[in-house]
Amino acid sequence: VVDNNNHRIQLYCRFPTVSSTGRTIIGTGVGGSTPTQLRFPSGLALDNDLNVYVADNDNHRIQRFSRIA
Repeated sequence: VVDNNNHRIQLYCRFPTVSSTGRTIIGTGVGGSTPTQLRFPSGLALDNDLNVYVADNDNHRIQRFSRIA
């Protein structure tokens, strides 16, 4: 899930049990322009290898993050 105003990507899992608590997998929760920070992300996509691509809106870039482990 893109958490735009908190500058991060959250993951919600259903296995082994359904969780209503997200885990931050990309971003720090603070807007910025370093490789580990996002600034108002606006979308994401996965490729066949489960790499994550994030549209980092205010930084005018697409960032690729290696497969989620």
